Amino acid sequence: MEVHQCSEEANGYLGLASALEAAGEAVVITDTHGRIQYANAAFARQTGYPVQEILGQNPRILKSGVHDDAFYRRMWDALLQGEVWRGELINKRKDGSFYDVAQTIAPVKSAQGGIVGYVSVKRDISERKRAERTIAEQQARLLESARLATLGLMAGNIAHEIHNPLAVINGSVELLMEVQRRKQGPCEDCTPHFEMITRNVGRIERIVRGLKNLAREGDDDPFSDVPVQRLIEEAVEICRPHLLTLKIELQTAGLPPELFLQCRESQVAQVLLNLLSNAADAVAALPERWIRLEVHAEDDWIEFAVTDSGSGLPDALREAIFEPFYTTKTLRGTGLGLSISKSIIEGHQGRIWVDPGHPNTRFVVRLPKRQSCRARAAC
Repeated sequence: MEVHQCSEEANGYLGLASALEAAGEAVVITDTHGRIQYANAAFARQTGYPVQEILGQNPRILKSGVHDDAFYRRMWDALLQGEVWRGELINKRKDGSFYDVAQTIAPVKSAQGGIVGYVSVKRDISERKRAERTIAEQQARLLESARLATLGLMAGNIAHEIHNPLAVINGSVELLMEVQRRKQGPCEDCTPHFEMITRNVGRIERIVRGLKNLAREGDDDPFSDVPVQRLIEEAVEICRPHLLTLKIELQTAGLPPELFLQCRESQVAQVLLNLLSNAADAVAALPERWIRLEVHAEDDWIEFAVTDSGSGLPDALREAIFEPFYTTKTLRGTGLGLSISKSIIEGHQGRIWVDPGHPNTRFVVRLPKRQSCRARAAC
């Protein structure tokens, strides 16, 4: 009976060994000191190390140097507590080339419950990672294209809008210089001109700052406390010339100067500009043309609402318009503005949606006043 049981056990081990050798994923078994006791053929193919050469070695020979010590400490803290560790990392082949792996490491326990070794399964995910990097690069290029397209659309009108206050400033300065030249003493009528200069310089400053924000990518910017009033004013200043050209009335409401939002300023400004620009395109051909931008603060949240004189969106479009490349514009439009805006808002732990209960077309952006550590890179 004992011989029969031993034979069955031996056959079981042989079957397991055959299965591991036929496996498509690399399998490694180490002792408690980290020495490799077993590696299958897939491991040899994946790493470039012959099985006989790797036996007795420590898996650290695969370290690429990409991950810091803290990464491996977290891994071993879990394993030493008897937990299974799963993660993705970059390893180095025998020829020095790097490759991406999805790895699972599980402790091997004795009948008494003690850890006697570790078994690791490594799946090469290099192709998937390359595809993800390619997609990310393409998305970055599309984002830049969409941003520049918006900027290019408004560039002519913005240049004209900047020219006007500069002309006012120039005329006021010439008048003041003429007063000084004639030495007429204190100019009792100069105060309005000084106020006009200050007002127009401030307007140019807002336009230029808004343009700089729009031109920035902003992905690596830290989250900072930004006055909501400034966010609105800069977006409005950039969009105003385009709206004037189309004879669209712009209304703003609810801009308390003491309200602050923790955000990446350039990204939120881009979202607001996208919504204003889309609203302008939507109502440009309507007999009644207006856009209303409102701000509401409640508890820990701030809502921006952009409403236009359109009659709303059909149910089928409310979700579809946030998909990449979906556009209702027949002559131009990349179909990326709203999908990019959605990505930005979700990156700020917020939401963007179309209000189904409003009689007009109304987009709502809801953002937390302050970002949690989950969103802030500094945490």
